[in-house]
Amino acid sequence: MENQFAELFSVTGHNLGAFWGWTVILAPPSLIRYAFLKRPVSKTMAITISAVLWIINVIAMAAMGLEKQAHVVLVGIAVGSYYLLRVRQRESVEK
Repeated sequence: MENQFAELFSVTGHNLGAFWGWTVILAPPSLIRYAFLKRPVSKTMAITISAVLWIINVIAMAAMGLEKQAHVVLVGIAVGSYYLLRVRQRESVEK
């Protein structure tokens, strides 16, 4: 009986991690870039926002009791947040 609960908790934990990673962590840079500013931010601002969000995410992950290996993933997400904030749309070349 305990084994079934352990399996359910493991699956729920993975689902919670996926939800956290794809919505909660990437929502702030997406909102800043596309909803509030509607343009790319400067390099310094992108680094600052990504660093602050990374620190908040590390604290949140530690509070949830997740392993330190998750912090490595957060570095990748911070880099993704930086590029999300800095990306410029390619202008279509008309011939």
